[in-house]
Amino acid sequence: MKPLIPTILTVLFLGAASAFAANAPKGTAPVESAAPKTETIDLQAKGRIIVTLPAGWTVVREDPDNPLDLSLKAPPGVNATARLTFGFPEEGKLETAAEVRARAIEIGGDEADASVEKRTVLQTFKLRSGYGYYSSYTDPKLVGKKPVPGDYKTITVGMFRPASGIIAIVSILCDDLAGPEFKQLQQVVETLELLGPGGGRRRPEF
Repeated sequence: MKPLIPTILTVLFLGAASAFAANAPKGTAPVESAAPKTETIDLQAKGRIIVTLPAGWTVVREDPDNPLDLSLKAPPGVNATARLTFGFPEEGKLETAAEVRARAIEIGGDEADASVEKRTVLQTFKLRSGYGYYSSYTDPKLVGKKPVPGDYKTITVGMFRPASGIIAIVSILCDDLAGPEFKQLQQVVETLELLGPGGGRRRPEF
């Protein structure tokens, strides 16, 4: 059974859309070593972002024309996935915490009506730089049922701004918000490092 809560993350400056089922990377995850690894996201003139992955996880860029859209693929036997889509808003847009918070609420509103929670409860990403917000929702049709690979009992959606002129949409799909998979994927967002165009570490921006 495919997940029953649809998610449409429509943000014009990114042109991004995702859903419970659509977010799941296709195919079987390769066997990885136990050591975590990093993934570099090239932001061209704006620098680079270094993402540290949980052990056994891999990054898949399903659209070769959009290298800023990343799916995080779980190791075998783990029923979870995530997606990070970076983009560059128009100059002066989504610069303040209030603007990012408002957009995060808007993104979460697409999930609330069909969820157990029936409302959006915004939480804060503890970023190294910048600010971001997210909200989580539970699929009522999957509560109490045995986990099924490819179906996810919860979805977390949000937005964060690590620095001026850089924004990202995030979605995390898993079965348990208190479980290790959610905590690992939350940490991916909260520990990402932003480097300047020359490779030096950028000063934190808030």
